[in-house]
Formats: sequence, C-alpha cells, structure tokens
Amino acid sequence: MAIIGPEVLEAVDADTPPDGLVYDVSTRATNGRLAFVDMPQRSITMFTQDHVNSRRVVFLHNGSREPDEAVYLKAGTRALYSDQVFVVINVKLLVNVYGAPVMTLSCYGTV
Repeated sequence: MAIIGPEVLEAVDADTPPDGLVYDVSTRATNGRLAFVDMPQRSITMFTQDHVNSRRVVFLHNGSREPDEAVYLKAGTRALYSDQVFVVINVKLLVNVYGAPVMTLSCYGTV
C-alpha cells in the first residue's frame, strides 16, 4: 500500500478549494487499484485534492511480480470540467535490502 499525498499529486486553482478539484480515473491500473485508507476493500474512480491533502487515497498493489504500473487520471473542477488536466501516477515496485517489495510513486501531468 502506498499513500498518495500532496507530495506526489497536487493541483491548485486560485478560484477553487481543494474539495472542488476532482480527479477521475480514466484508465485503471492492471496490477492494483486506488482506494480510500478507511475503506481499502472498495476501489474508487473519483477523489478530490482534499482527499489527497488529508492522505486518504492509497494505491493497493495486487501482489503480482509486474514491476511498473500506471494510473491515468483526468483532473478538473466540479464547476468546469472542460478545463481538464491529464495526470499519470507511475508506480514502481522495487525490492528493499530485506527482499520485501516497496512501492514508489511519481506523477506528471499535461494541460
């Protein structure tokens, strides 16, 4: 499990509070899924920047040996979904010195 916090994913709009900045999953991950920390059994397809800021969104890997993964998101405001940004969360599955899997997350977006 890897938490998606604002250090990984952050959208800012001067006219919109964080709970108005919405991310929609446009392409789901093959080897994992997004969920809320308090409901890890349920996959999510939408969340807000407020969820990210409060560290409530996680990526749960399914345990496969595939080392890399990506989740594709559309980001926009609740009021104006035509101003969308496309975001990719890259997930890398690494092995630490003890042989245990470790996930790292990185993100990039385009306007």
